[in-house]
Amino acid sequence: MAEFSGPGQNPNQQYPYIPNQHQPKEKAGCWGIGGSFLIPILGLILFFVQKDKVEDSKPYLYAGIAGFVVGLVLNFITMSFMQ
Repeated sequence: MAEFSGPGQNPNQQYPYIPNQHQPKEKAGCWGIGGSFLIPILGLILFFVQKDKVEDSKPYLYAGIAGFVVGLVLNFITMSFMQ
């Protein structure tokens, strides 16, 4: 019978043992991005909270900034019609 060396080496395993293998991270969710657009402060919060949990948390921040800019533009447009 063959000797297997190293931790986790098992002849029944299909793949060899790889130490410190990281789990694949999730991507930014559609609900979080949509919520960040509608409530810009939520985008800032999600960006910092999800930074280590998702692969790329920048869409939360970008959606929050875009929501803030769109809200600002709509505010200027509506205020110009009020006067």
